[in-house]
Formats: sequence, structure tokens, C-alpha cells
Amino acid sequence: MASTDDIARTVAIVAAGHVVSGEARNMRLAAGLSLGEVGKATGVTADTVAMWETGTARPTTQQALAWLSLVTDRAVARKASYAMQIRQGHAGGDIRGGPAEHSLEAVTANAGKLQADFPGWDVPLPSGWKTLGTEKPKLVWKATRDDDSWPDVYAATAAELRSKLEDIEAAKKADAKKVADYLSGRGVRGARVG
Repeated sequence: MASTDDIARTVAIVAAGHVVSGEARNMRLAAGLSLGEVGKATGVTADTVAMWETGTARPTTQQALAWLSLVTDRAVARKASYAMQIRQGHAGGDIRGGPAEHSLEAVTANAGKLQADFPGWDVPLPSGWKTLGTEKPKLVWKATRDDDSWPDVYAATAAELRSKLEDIEAAKKADAKKVADYLSGRGVRGARVG
């Protein structure tokens, strides 16, 4: 069984390793924590945490445990949260999603509808369509503007691609109106100029 001294030495080595590699600061930033937040959680000032990160000061064993636990736990939580958002977006969550397609018939029908509704765009079958019918199909929808006037648009579902294309077309229509107003002498806001 490890003694208290062994544990303290291990904590000090791990903390020092993070400092020497520059990982201590990177971990804090990845966790979305400020120097002050880490300082408050460990009972020191933000300046002291900055000195830990640069190696000009060393934390006590308890401070090092609190420091490393905080940044590690927060970084893991943020990563898990991001992964959950991505999964929800693919499965119909709140990131413009819509339900994911699970059959070739649905994919083909949606591609045809998108092509018909957005005639200036080329919408082929999504890459990964051959994974349909597997446990986790991985589709990447893509729309390409025929005249190269817009960058390619990517999405995880047909519904997400539709939403993005609708937004783009609305923005293009609004821009065209502004240009027409400007050229007609009404100015950008529609007020008569001159």
C-alpha cells in the first residue's frame, strides 16, 4: 500500500509534468476556466495559479490535487457535452437537426426533394449512404452551388441541409434587394438618396 509520502510525491510529479510540457495551461483553457476560477477552487490567487503554470511556484499536494482534478473534470465534462450536442444534431436534436435517414429510399427521396426545392444547387446522395442499414450509419450531406457563387454546404441530415440552404437563399435574396435599392438611388436602407 502506498504511503502518504508516496502519494504526495506522485501528485507533485504529475503536476510538474503538466507544467514542464505546457499542458497545465492548455488543460485549464480546454476546461474553459480562468486563472481566477482555478485560484478560487484551490484557495490561492490567480497570480499564484499563473506561477504554477509557468513553474515559478509549486502548489502543495492538496492544492495540486484540487487544481488537476478541477481542470481534468471540467475538460472531460466539456468534451462529453460537446459530443452529446454532436450526437443530438445527427439524431434530430436542437442543432438544426431533424431525424437521421435510415434507408436508401428515404435518402434518395430527400435528395430529390432538395434538388427540386433548390434548383441552383447540386445535391447528390450523401457520402456514406452505403452505411445505411448498419448499426450507426454515417451520412454527410453536401450541396454545391452550380455557379460556384457560394462555398459547399455540409450537414448531417437532409433537414439540416434544407435549413442551411433556406438561410443562404434568404440571405442572398436580402443582399440582392439591398443592391437593387442602392442602384436605384434609394440607398442601402431604402431611403431615397440625392
